[in-house]
Amino acid sequence: GVGILDEAAVAGLGLDAAFADAGVPVDLGVQSVVLFSLGQQATGGFAADITGLQLKGDTLYVQGTAEAPASGAAATQAITFPYCAVVTPKLPEGLTVLSDITSLQ
Repeated sequence: GVGILDEAAVAGLGLDAAFADAGVPVDLGVQSVVLFSLGQQATGGFAADITGLQLKGDTLYVQGTAEAPASGAAATQAITFPYCAVVTPKLPEGLTVLSDITSLQ
């Protein structure tokens, strides 16, 4: 799914620490965090990527790609939670968030 995260979600998912480790400062007073998640997957080999954001009126379109391991390909046998999160200038409250995601195989 896609969405704009509030401060509790950013902290609860550990994204504040992940951004800090990557040297990306996050100030949710003036910035927003947009998340694209593939949810729980049974194996490795999945990937999520945000390639663009389009704000049109009161709708935010999250553009990106989702990739699954090729059929029959070797994949790590572990539960994974593939996601991509980006920091943006502060987005207005009450936006409708829609996905424009392309699935790659």
